[in-house]
Amino acid sequence: MTEQEKLEQQVAQASDAELVVLLLEGINTRLDEGIGAVTSGDHELLETAVAKIRAILGELLATLWGDSEVAIQSRQIYLYMNKLVTDAGNRRANEPLEEAKKVLKPLLDGWQHLVKHPELAEAPTSTQGPSVVAGMTYGKGTLNESVMNSGDRLGKG
Repeated sequence: MTEQEKLEQQVAQASDAELVVLLLEGINTRLDEGIGAVTSGDHELLETAVAKIRAILGELLATLWGDSEVAIQSRQIYLYMNKLVTDAGNRRANEPLEEAKKVLKPLLDGWQHLVKHPELAEAPTSTQGPSVVAGMTYGKGTLNESVMNSGDRLGKG
């Protein structure tokens, strides 16, 4: 089985959190490639690494929903990393790539922790059900309103 086939199988079987970890690990790998490329003067490899990092960041940005605190903070982090990586590509400098690695580390660590402890990501659910149910029924020429609270038989059934 080739590396590509292993990766495809891993992606196909991954949870949402595991997919994020795979993407963040991909960024980390490409940051290392970029740092090595700057050090060795391989501008073509640097351009490839920057392009791949920016593509991954674009995918991560596309997964963010709504205006929750997590979405807003994640969006800001991804945009900042994109700025750093773009700057590194333009200036052919290691410093922005090293800064991006520092920004990435706690994010990657957090998602890896979440993969190991998926119960932390689950929203608490109520087992009691609704406390009040209201509805309307109609008959020939009449309209009846019904309200049941948790003390009625609906809550017990």
